[in-house]
Amino acid sequence: MSSDSMFRPGTIWWLPRLNDISDQEPLDSYCTVPPKCFSHSVLVVGGDETTQCSAIVILTSFGGGESIRHRIRNRGHEPQDYVPIHPAYSLYKNTPTLKLCASKEFKRLIWVNVQPYWCPRVWLQETWRSIWKNKDVGRSIETSSLCELARYAIRNRYYSVVYEQLLEISTPPIFPPFPLQNREPLRVDIPVDTTLCIPDTSAEFEIRYTIGNNRTKVAYIV
Repeated sequence: MSSDSMFRPGTIWWLPRLNDISDQEPLDSYCTVPPKCFSHSVLVVGGDETTQCSAIVILTSFGGGESIRHRIRNRGHEPQDYVPIHPAYSLYKNTPTLKLCASKEFKRLIWVNVQPYWCPRVWLQETWRSIWKNKDVGRSIETSSLCELARYAIRNRYYSVVYEQLLEISTPPIFPPFPLQNREPLRVDIPVDTTLCIPDTSAEFEIRYTIGNNRTKVAYIV
């Protein structure tokens, strides 16, 4: 059993067969996954701590064969419902291409169906090692790709609540250059574990952050 913290957005898991889940525990009332979408790899795009559920999107290779557009029509979907994971190709114009972390790569071409579903976290298992080219590195999507996925999904109106939250957590903070020029330093309150993206500039910044018991620390960046 994996810890809840492991089911963060961007991680890739395996959703077992429906029969394997129902044999062990009753189907959860929060589950929205269609029966045909079980027994697939999935990408986590959100979570709900109250219900202990994860928002997931389904990964597919379309059986590893040809006639992908025919398969899409048979599923009642549209080409714009699918976003490729590198090195897979786009099936529709203006779709982003997602990238795996650590030069990871699937053995087959893989696409993400952008429509999210909910399922209990306890159902998710580690993916099969056989689907990966390199088996010894992490199995997740780059944060920048999560940001692109969220923007694409919001633009095309795929369950915006999940993707609005994903966009918020995947977009890095960017501080514009404000030279001091005899003015007070720029003061920004940020969490202690925030990753800062500071432009390449000669401007000076004063970064204030709080750790435990409201103690504030200051970092000067030149």
